Amino acid sequence: MRLALALVFAGLFLLLQIASAGTIHTVKRAETLSGIASQYKVSVSDVVRANRLSDPDRIYAGQKLIIPDRSTSGRSASSQGSVGVIYYTVKRGDSLSRIASRYQVSVSSIMSSNNIRNANLIRVGQKLKISGTGNDLDLDASIVRKIEQPRVKSGRWKYIVVHHSGASQGSAKSMDRYHREERRMENGLAYHFVIGNGRGGMKDGEIAIGGRWEKQIQGGHLASPALNRVSIGICLVGDFEKSKPTSRQIRSLISLCHYLLVDLGMPRSALQIHKQINPKPTKCPGKNFPAKLVENAIRQRMP
Repeated sequence: MRLALALVFAGLFLLLQIASAGTIHTVKRAETLSGIASQYKVSVSDVVRANRLSDPDRIYAGQKLIIPDRSTSGRSASSQGSVGVIYYTVKRGDSLSRIASRYQVSVSSIMSSNNIRNANLIRVGQKLKISGTGNDLDLDASIVRKIEQPRVKSGRWKYIVVHHSGASQGSAKSMDRYHREERRMENGLAYHFVIGNGRGGMKDGEIAIGGRWEKQIQGGHLASPALNRVSIGICLVGDFEKSKPTSRQIRSLISLCHYLLVDLGMPRSALQIHKQINPKPTKCPGKNFPAKLVENAIRQRMP
């Protein structure tokens, strides 16, 4: 049982260390890592590194592996432009050494980033800035600064709701125009955040911050005024009834959701997809949206 749980958590978390432009491969019965690497024309070490496999000989049918793009194979997170900044809320039983080990950074770097003079004096609920993790799921520091600009009242938000746009291309700008001009929404863009797919004016995985977040006002993305008042809306460009979100979109979504949950002190259960919470039936965010994948990645990052 312990081994099974370890494999599940390790596999799901490592899968979600999504490399830029990577491919997801589901292991089939009798497949080997060398055979899979050969199939995609990458090295075994690249696959091991992308998935942080502790034992290359122990892969199993149904396991999902990241196959790094050949153009980025062998490159470090820093060379790929990962800023490596996350925020962690101290929990009961935590120590700086344990937190440092979890994020593969030094105790001294955490102390320096948070002006801590005594490593033994951290408290439950304290938020720590952890820099230089080199994790592909780290949220870019420039986005963090923009998210932190508005003053957010304690308890202001209760849910984070994920949507798809229902169109193969688009941008926060085009959605804002549509919501203002076609749907007659006074505050424009119905969502607080939009994540692009590289088609329609936004880069693949780019996070756009809408006016509703900047002004800290209610969304317009749910069929309930009461829920809109307390729900942060995140929309991924794409129609996931017909196609899948890109790897970069999922990476950005996980990064953004993790940051918001930690920063706002919200439980994992606050993260919902549109069809789970909407009072009216909807297929959004589509049958191809990997809800379990995202959920397990968040669970792994929020022990």
